[in-house]
Amino acid sequence: MSMSMSMSAPKPWKIVSAFETPKLVYDAMRRQFRYESSSSSSSSSSSLMGTANDLMEMRIQRYELVKQKVDRYREQHRLSYVTTIDRLLGTATATNANANANANASG
Repeated sequence: MSMSMSMSAPKPWKIVSAFETPKLVYDAMRRQFRYESSSSSSSSSSSLMGTANDLMEMRIQRYELVKQKVDRYREQHRLSYVTTIDRLLGTATATNANANANANASG
């Protein structure tokens, strides 16, 4: 019984050649990943060791990714200084904005 079940069950793992997998490249201008086909790769021969250009491109990609993460972190965690309770409540700025709008409309 177990023999027939193992024969019909799908295999959970598939072995894929490292040379057949698509290469993801980060485009800093568009800020997104894109697939690079194997024909446009700088090293056309199948080799596990890349060239000096491949190493440089990999390090540039890593630098760009880390730079994007650092920039996003800085934008999200900017220091905000608390001055008054009115600013926390938003009443001071709303009152001043309404007063300025009324003064500009009447004058």
